[in-house]
Amino acid sequence: MDGLAIAAALTEIERNAIGGTIRTIYQPDRWTFVIHLFAGRELRLLISPRRARIQLTGLDLPHPQTPSPLTMLLRKHLRGGRITAVEQEGWERVVRLAITRRSPAGKTDLTLIAELIGVRGNLILVREGRVIAALRPDPRAQPGGVYRPLPRQEKLDPREVTARLLPGVLMTDDPVRALVKGIDGMGKGTARVIVSQGSGPEGLASRISEILSYVDRPVGCYDPKEKRAYFFPVDSCDVIESFSAALDREYEEEHTGEHRDSEKRNLRLGLERALAKRKRTLAKLHRWLEEAESEGTLRRYADLIMIHLNDMARGMARAELLDLESGTQVEVPLDPRLGPVENAQALYERAKRLHRGRPRVEARKRRLEREIAILEAGLAALSAGGVPSEEALALLPTAPRQNARRTVPIATRTYRIDGYLI
Repeated sequence: MDGLAIAAALTEIERNAIGGTIRTIYQPDRWTFVIHLFAGRELRLLISPRRARIQLTGLDLPHPQTPSPLTMLLRKHLRGGRITAVEQEGWERVVRLAITRRSPAGKTDLTLIAELIGVRGNLILVREGRVIAALRPDPRAQPGGVYRPLPRQEKLDPREVTARLLPGVLMTDDPVRALVKGIDGMGKGTARVIVSQGSGPEGLASRISEILSYVDRPVGCYDPKEKRAYFFPVDSCDVIESFSAALDREYEEEHTGEHRDSEKRNLRLGLERALAKRKRTLAKLHRWLEEAESEGTLRRYADLIMIHLNDMARGMARAELLDLESGTQVEVPLDPRLGPVENAQALYERAKRLHRGRPRVEARKRRLEREIAILEAGLAALSAGGVPSEEALALLPTAPRQNARRTVPIATRTYRIDGYLI
C-alpha cells in the first residue's frame, strides 16, 4: 500500500473503529498483527509493517498457540483500551493509533505507531514519548529510549499538483518513476494507473485529482490479473463492497503466493540436498574403485613377503624385495607394528575385501548416477515452472524419526518411622 491507499484505508477505519475497545491482539505471522476490537460489533484491524499494510479485515487468520513476547506485552498495555484517534503523518506510510486505557490507577494514554515501509517496517508502542516495545528495536526505537520519527520526504503534496507544476516533476523518460519520486504518497501501482489513463500534464493532473477525491470516499476495486486492490475505479477491475474487502482478496492472493513460493523453496532445497548427498557418496565410491584397482598389486606384495620371510623382521616400514618373475627389485610398504607374516595376511585380506566389494560398489554407483540424473531433471523442471517427477519426489530426504522418550526411573527413598523401615 502506498500513502494514498493507506489514507483511504484509514477513512474506513475511522468510520468503524474509533471508540472501539481492544479485546485482544494476536500475531498470525512474524510481521502481521491483528487487533480484535468491539465497536458496536466485532472488528479486526490488521497491521503488517513489512507488507506495508493497515486495514479492517474480515479474514479469520490463524491464532498461534504460543504468543510472542511482543504480543504479550501489547496485550498487557493495550487490552481494554479505546482507540480515540487514527492519524497519518501527511501522506507518509506512518500511522499513529491513539489509545486511552483506564484502570484503578488512572488513565493512561498510549500511541501505537505503525511504520508501514516494507522490509524496514516497524510497530512501536510509545507512552509519553518513550518506547515501551518495538517489533524491530533500532536506535530510533529502543525500548526505554525516546522515539525518533522517520525523516520526512521532501515531495510535492498531491493536492497541490497542477498541469503547470507537472512538467517540473516529469523530468525523466520514465513518467511512472517520476511521479513516485516527485509526488508524496504515490506508489508505483497508482502511478501506473495514472499514466495509463492520462496523457500530457492536463490529463495526468486531472486523473490525480480524480483519484484523490476517492480517499475520503473509497470504493472497492480488485484487479484479478494484477492481483491488486484499488480504492478508486480502474478499468478491468472487479467492483467489491469496500476497499477493505478488496484488500482482503489481495492479502489472500499474496499469502497464497507466498505459501507457494515457500513450498517451492523448500522443494528446491530438498532436491538440492538430496543431490549434494548423492554426489558426495558417488565421489567416495569413485575413490574406493580407484583403490580397488590395486587389488592385484596387493596380492603381489603379499606373495613377495611370503617368499622373502627370512630376509625380513618386525619394525620395517618398507622392504626392497626381488621379484623372481621379472627379476626386478620391488619396494613393498609395510606396517612396522606387524611382523612379516601379519603384513602379508593384512595385504591378502585387504585384496579380498576389494575383490568381494567391487560388484556391490559398482551396482551402488550405477544406482546413484541414475538418481542424480533424476534429481537434476527435477531441479530443471522446477526452474522451468513445472513439477518434479514422482521419482524425484520419492528421493527427497525424510524428516528424522524422533526417538521414543525414555522413562526415567524414580529414585528409591528409604524412611524409618517408629522402628519400621519404609
